Amino acid sequence: MTSACFLRRRMYFQCRRCFTNVAKQTTPEPVMRQNKLFDEEAERQLQMVKRLEKINVQHLGPNDKCTFVMNKKLSTPYHCAMHLNERYVTNSGLALVNGEPWHMHQPLQEDCELKFLTFKDDDVEHINMAFWKASAHLMGAVLHSAFKDMITTKMVYTPHLPVSAGCFAHDISLPFHWRPTFDELMMLNRQAYRLIESKIPFERLQVSSDLAITLFNGNEFKTAEVKRKNVDCVTLYRLGKFIDLSDGPMISNSQAMSVHRFSFTNVHLVKGDADVDKDKIHRFQGVALPSAFEAHYSTWSTLENRARKPVKI
Repeated sequence: MTSACFLRRRMYFQCRRCFTNVAKQTTPEPVMRQNKLFDEEAERQLQMVKRLEKINVQHLGPNDKCTFVMNKKLSTPYHCAMHLNERYVTNSGLALVNGEPWHMHQPLQEDCELKFLTFKDDDVEHINMAFWKASAHLMGAVLHSAFKDMITTKMVYTPHLPVSAGCFAHDISLPFHWRPTFDELMMLNRQAYRLIESKIPFERLQVSSDLAITLFNGNEFKTAEVKRKNVDCVTLYRLGKFIDLSDGPMISNSQAMSVHRFSFTNVHLVKGDADVDKDKIHRFQGVALPSAFEAHYSTWSTLENRARKPVKI
C-alpha cells in the first residue's frame, strides 16, 4: 500500500470513529415518538377548523398587486405565492403580514396585507435573521443524526448570537470532550449538503407548553427551556425528522441555502469540565450563504475564518 493510500485510509477511519458513514436506515424510537406527536397535533389543529371562512389578502409587492380571497386559518403566504407565479414560490423566503415577519407556511388568521421578501430586496434585515435561524436549525438537524447510536447526544440550545459574531451556532451535550479533526468537520458539511439538496421545507407548529414537555421527554435541557419561557404556548420547527424549539420565523425551504456555502467552522466546550462533568456542552459554530448569491472562494474563505473564532456568549 502506498503512503498516499495509507493516509486516505487512515483519515477515513478517523472520521468513522464518531459518525455513521451512511444515512441511518432506521429511525430511533424517541425520534419516531416526537414526530408522531408533532403530526398528531398538526392534524388535530387542522380538524379544529370546522367551516371555511374567507379572508381578503392584499398583495403589496412592487409588481403583481392584487387581492386574494383565501381560507382563514388554512391558507398560507406560500399558497398565495402559488396563485402568482413560480418566481414568487422559488424566490420568497419569508413574508410580511401586516408588517410582521411571517413564516411562508404559517396559516393566515385574518384580513391582511401581504408582502413577499427575497434576499435581493433593499431591506433584508428580516429575511437575513430568518436565514440565520434556519441555518442553525439545519446544523442541529445534522448533529441530531450524524453520531453513531452508541453515542448519546442531547440538543441543548440555539444561542442567539449577534450579527457581529459572524456565525450561527448550536449547543449540544456529548458524553466526552470532542475535538473534531478537519476531516470530521468536512463530513458534517457533506451531511448538511445532502439536507440542502433535498429541498426540505421548514415546518412550523405552535403547541402547548405541556405538549412540548411531553415531546422533549428525556431531554432535560429542552424541558428546562420550555419551563423557562413560562408561557402557555411555544413554537416548534421541524426539518425532516428533526424538531426543535424556536421563536422563528425561519425561511421557507432548505433550497434557499447554497449547497457548498454551508460550513461547520469550529467546535469548542462552553460548559462542563472536560474530565469530570457528565454533560459536556459543546458549541458548534458555522456560516452559510443564501443560494441567491455566489461568492468567490477567497471571499468565502474570509467568512469561514471569521466564523472560526470561538464565541463564548
